[in-house]
Amino acid sequence: MMRLVSIGIPTYNGARHLRDSIESVLDQTFKDFELVLIDDVSSDETCAIAEEYARKDPRVSAVRNGKTLGLVGNFNRCIELAKGRYVCVWHQDDVMMPQNIEKKVALLETNSQVGFVHSNVLMIDEQGQVLSEHWELDSRRDYVCAGREFFLRMIQPSKNYVCCPSVLARRECYEKLGGFHSELYFTCDWELWMRFSLYYDVGCLGAPLIRFRRHTGSESYRIEGTRSEIEQEILAKRLVLADHGHRLPDAAKLEKGLTAGISREELLRARRALLEGSSSEGWSRLRFAIKLHPASLWRPEFAGTLLRLMLGSKTCRWIKSALSKPNA
Repeated sequence: MMRLVSIGIPTYNGARHLRDSIESVLDQTFKDFELVLIDDVSSDETCAIAEEYARKDPRVSAVRNGKTLGLVGNFNRCIELAKGRYVCVWHQDDVMMPQNIEKKVALLETNSQVGFVHSNVLMIDEQGQVLSEHWELDSRRDYVCAGREFFLRMIQPSKNYVCCPSVLARRECYEKLGGFHSELYFTCDWELWMRFSLYYDVGCLGAPLIRFRRHTGSESYRIEGTRSEIEQEILAKRLVLADHGHRLPDAAKLEKGLTAGISREELLRARRALLEGSSSEGWSRLRFAIKLHPASLWRPEFAGTLLRLMLGSKTCRWIKSALSKPNA
């Protein structure tokens, strides 16, 4: 039986939270869905849990990969196996609110030009305690945004406005434009939403319709804010501009300004590191900013940051204190 919605969960050693995640899907007020659990050769009880649910509910199926595909490969496997009109690549340790799918299907059904809809989320920790009540400030409101306008927001430095598991997309988007890029192990979703937005409008629901779990020990948490993440961000944006820049009148200008904008962000991070007393991180970020965009050498931010590094945080505090004292 063909279902309207396909929900795929790429799993790997996720037994700890998998039951809660599956139960939240099965408890949806919208019932016309299939749930495909795709195990990437786990060494824990993940596969057994998936098979248990597949035996109990005809909407659930369990698949075990013949070999390890990795995170991005398993994301694409979810898309490959999806049969519904709408597709959600769900995460094994997150939790859906009961009306998550219902509300997103309603938006897509009434807005034929929208390629995908995302939503606000509650960010939770390992124990389920709320860390934040939004993904980005802008995700707290309902909107339908013109695709090109959304793209121009997403290509700005350090601004991925979309929480990956909150997305429900038309299957035709994947069929027409492809899936996740394997070389983007950290920013594959960022690039994909930018790609889709060059061909479709984008919807957002401001209600927090999922509980998104942040793991302090995860690989994504470890590289967040590091050079690796920034390099992945740059690669994602260069790929989408190279492959789909013909959809934009000013792609060359965007490409030229890409590293300049990210370099400015790194200069700000360098200054922040100095204010926090971490001169080694400050030097590292300063060097990386210059490597990204040598013209940063002539920016006022560079001169101020370099001076702070050369003088040291203690000397800078002494000078600031001395200058703030009233004249005798």
